[in-house]
Amino acid sequence: MMLTCEPAQRATLQQVQQTPWFQKNLPPGALALNAKLVDQPLHPDLQAEQEIMGILTECQQPALQQCELQSAMHTPPSIVG
Repeated sequence: MMLTCEPAQRATLQQVQQTPWFQKNLPPGALALNAKLVDQPLHPDLQAEQEIMGILTECQQPALQQCELQSAMHTPPSIVG
C-alpha cells in the first residue's frame, strides 16, 4: 500500500500512523502530538505547492541543447577579475 508507484493508491500519513510497526515503542502521547502538528496550518514562509511543482518541472528539462553543450565544451572558461 505504501510502496506503490501510483500516488493515489499510497497510504496517507494517518493510515501509516495506525500501523503496528509505526506504533511499536512509540512514546506515550506521540500520536496525539503528531495529529496536532499535522492539523496546524502551514507556515507562510513555506513554498507554495504551485512553486514547488514549477521547480520540479524545470528540473526535468534538459539543461543544454546538444549544440549548446558542444559549444560549452570547446569554450575556455572565462576569468573573473
